[in-house]
Amino acid sequence: MDDLIEFRARVRAWLAERYPEIGPQKDDERGDTIARAPEGHVAMVQGAITLQKALYAATVAQLADPAVTTLVLVSRPEPSALRE
Repeated sequence: MDDLIEFRARVRAWLAERYPEIGPQKDDERGDTIARAPEGHVAMVQGAITLQKALYAATVAQLADPAVTTLVLVSRPEPSALRE
């Protein structure tokens, strides 16, 4: 459980570093946010795609690190199950 709490803290810190929180008093209207974006909704979508790619890359890096991730294969003790 401590690993999960530590992981969540690292993710929150990573997000806060790259995407500072906007105060609720400053941005109540979602429409205003889109209208104020330099290129409208296209910039918002591109920003979301960039965020998802960064999160994906960070996830893959963690999964590829044997010091952080261990994969355990669980299967029936039959050769046919292992061939699948």
